[in-house]
Amino acid sequence: MAACIERFSVLHIDTEERFGGGEKQALTLARGLRRENIESVFALRKGALWRERIGNEFECVTFPFRGEWDLQSAIGVLSFVKKRNFSIVHSHTAHGAFYSAFLKLWGIKTMHTRRVSYKVKGFFKKIKYRLHDAVVCVCSSIKDNFSFIEDKKLYVIHSAIDVKKSNIPKEVAREKLGLPADGRVILNVGNILPMKGQKILLDAFALLGKGFYLLVAGDGNRDALQRMIRKKRLNNVYLLGFVDGVEKLYSAADVVVISSTEGEGSPAVLKEAFWFGVPVVATDVGGIREIGEGACLIVPPNDASAIFHAVERMFKDERLRDMLVEAGKRRVHLFSPQEMVKRYVDVYRKVLWA
Repeated sequence: MAACIERFSVLHIDTEERFGGGEKQALTLARGLRRENIESVFALRKGALWRERIGNEFECVTFPFRGEWDLQSAIGVLSFVKKRNFSIVHSHTAHGAFYSAFLKLWGIKTMHTRRVSYKVKGFFKKIKYRLHDAVVCVCSSIKDNFSFIEDKKLYVIHSAIDVKKSNIPKEVAREKLGLPADGRVILNVGNILPMKGQKILLDAFALLGKGFYLLVAGDGNRDALQRMIRKKRLNNVYLLGFVDGVEKLYSAADVVVISSTEGEGSPAVLKEAFWFGVPVVATDVGGIREIGEGACLIVPPNDASAIFHAVERMFKDERLRDMLVEAGKRRVHLFSPQEMVKRYVDVYRKVLWA
């Protein structure tokens, strides 16, 4: 494998079909690496919907990636890597870690980024991660789950946010979204998945009175949420689907709620809310406390009543809102793309020199 570190190339493996936070982070990283004269190529699952997000910006190759143990795909990736002589292979999903671990068996430099806070269970899954030259965890609580790997291989690099400051006045943003200027607007951003806790959020929203509006922005099974909305006869809930350009959402919002029940690592929405100056209510899951303690209201997961009371408190206590917003603004610089890319390049160099 190439050992030159002045100019090197990275193959990013992502086996997801959807475009989620991890995929957004991988794209942000690749864009930053390009500015450092480091080539990025993406190996994606055949038929991945998020291939369109990349467009012609980066070279992409596809493989079947049928689950976690697809030997045919593993051999295909190995052949491609040997042909192109990539300096390092970097996997970004749990299934993708199998393919990069397989490559390590052939002497190829590999690393993996772990973005979720689920514990790793099972002997073979632990072996999969042990084989890598480095494992990057997006928060310290995830790193704690990797005690079965020697510490010198573990790194903590928080995910970055790469958004533009919004100059959209609140009343304009609300008009574009069909919201009243005087409404009390709650925003939830994230793919609609059980772990994101949107059903718990709807239970909490049902406890609020008139004049509240809930925006849910993200891909996923909107039908299940829509059925719940009809069953509870909830008004003023907007399921927006994927929104390209979140600036107008944060401009329209009074409060951001992260309702996740498990699995969160270093959620971008928390940092985006800091950036846009919107106060946050967030469940105590994964890296949320590490990132947001002192800068958001933290509540227990799976507790609609706790979310309801925290949101209600936000709207009643202007001093608290201002304090949290200022604390968030002081922290947001820690999560710049430049800082994230710099730290990843440092890990790449250590792996290549090892």
